Amino acid sequence: MSKRIPDRVWAAIRRDWDTTQDTSKDIARRHNVSYNSLREHIRRNEWPEKGMFRDDPAANARALCEDLSTDLRESLQILRTHAPLQEPPETAAKRASLINAHRRALAALITTDRLLAPLPDPSNTPASTPLDLEAALQEILTRLNRLAPAGID
Repeated sequence: MSKRIPDRVWAAIRRDWDTTQDTSKDIARRHNVSYNSLREHIRRNEWPEKGMFRDDPAANARALCEDLSTDLRESLQILRTHAPLQEPPETAAKRASLINAHRRALAALITTDRLLAPLPDPSNTPASTPLDLEAALQEILTRLNRLAPAGID
């Protein structure tokens, strides 16, 4: 029986599939799945042509943000398993740069989405309040500032 590949791995593979021109074999190798598993998953889930979104800035910003989120989660997991005073200094230093990179990626993603969003058709606009991207950006930055160690920009 083959091992079950976690959804987060398939999500990472899909990001590569959508945003790169790497071969299927390279993508499978990079994510430690068999080429046949990847081929079958692509067929079963009817994925679009490979690299279809490689020039889409929003897709690339999302991929960067998701990759940074994964790295940041792993770094925070290390912090949870070690007492803060026992944490290796290189891990703490890496976390600070990850938080800053994540902050920039989120800001870029929100800005990109805002720039690429189609203008709403006033005749078809629902009565609900639209999403305030500026407020969302500020909320994200506020939350990240609470995570960032003091004195790190």
